Amino acid sequence: TPGDGAGEIVDVSGKVIGTHDGYYHFTIGQRRGLDIGGTSERMYVVDVNPFTKRVVVGEASDLERDELLAERVHWISGVAPSGPVEVQARVRSRSADVAATVTPLPDGHARVQFAQKLRAVAPGQAVVFYDGDLCLGGGWITRTLGERR
Repeated sequence: TPGDGAGEIVDVSGKVIGTHDGYYHFTIGQRRGLDIGGTSERMYVVDVNPFTKRVVVGEASDLERDELLAERVHWISGVAPSGPVEVQARVRSRSADVAATVTPLPDGHARVQFAQKLRAVAPGQAVVFYDGDLCLGGGWITRTLGERR
């Protein structure tokens, strides 16, 4: 279970590069307040694991993902599509829609594959699916997937 207290700050290769006073002080995409030196590149939080208390940092390109898993997916029609559906998807309320393929999974889950990489997508954020101006549904992001550059 998630715990309180200090943990490790690691780079994307898993090398320990510092410590922190609590994983809950960090958010994906954060750059300020990392208190890690010794690197010429700007470093960003790319993952926060409440179970291991590890905070993973990397370069800006390490924030980019083109796939995610969502839970508690609700379809406005009341019925999930029987297979993959092409949509426009939005992760942040003020961001632009991005072409995506949504594949419904069992138990109200879905896999969303974007046509382009998105930056700093984080678990807990909403993802909403559209067909033009028509909202098809949405869910809550549980994991991001896709290769880091």
